[in-house]
Amino acid sequence: MNVAVCDDNVADRKQTERLLSRASERRAAVSGVLYSDSYGNPQALLSHPMLYDLFLIDLCHTEGVRAADVARKIRTAGSDAPIALLSSDLDYSEAEFPAGCLFTKKPLTKEVLDSFLDAAQTFLDSKEPRIEVRVEKDTAYIRECEILYAEAEGEKTRIHLTDGRILVTAVNLSAFFDDIEAVHPSFVMPNSRHVINCRYVTHFSFPGKAHLTNGMKVSVSPALMAYTKEMQAEYYGKNSDSK
Repeated sequence: MNVAVCDDNVADRKQTERLLSRASERRAAVSGVLYSDSYGNPQALLSHPMLYDLFLIDLCHTEGVRAADVARKIRTAGSDAPIALLSSDLDYSEAEFPAGCLFTKKPLTKEVLDSFLDAAQTFLDSKEPRIEVRVEKDTAYIRECEILYAEAEGEKTRIHLTDGRILVTAVNLSAFFDDIEAVHPSFVMPNSRHVINCRYVTHFSFPGKAHLTNGMKVSVSPALMAYTKEMQAEYYGKNSDSK
């Protein structure tokens, strides 16, 4: 489990780090080692929030920075992990915060920290693995159900998402398929230029065409037709409506 501590008070931040170190020792045999990173300001934290399974945030000395805004930016970045907010007065209005936020009054105790870690473990056990896609100078984290299909563009890959966006990655199509197929068997490479998500294949037509939900037709190699149909039968209907 990876935990992010964001606290603009050095003494409080060090105390939280000590509590996490002790919690790691207690929980190692059951849930594994806790890994934690500490930040003195939210800007550093927000540079890569998808790394973490729990956020412990205490911001009281940074002028102009609101914890609710930081929580919303974490959600906007794509993280669904629990966000624990620490406050001296507990004057937060919970209505301002996105879903999945937890609240406690300082000082943080062993019992409360354990409850936060339990929530993070539940999240970790149930979360769907994200697919990491490097695009230009950034990295996108997307779910399997968000990918409609991908196509080769020279040595790059164009990834078409269900919401109409297109991500272009420097990885070639074969490498992209190798990265995702073992973890997400709904993907099939029916020809040398395409990878399709079988949950979005509506039907097949002669000669060797797979029809996607967006109307696109993709050629399927005769050698792969039986397997593609098997995957379509298993995954079609499990679409992005369940996001």
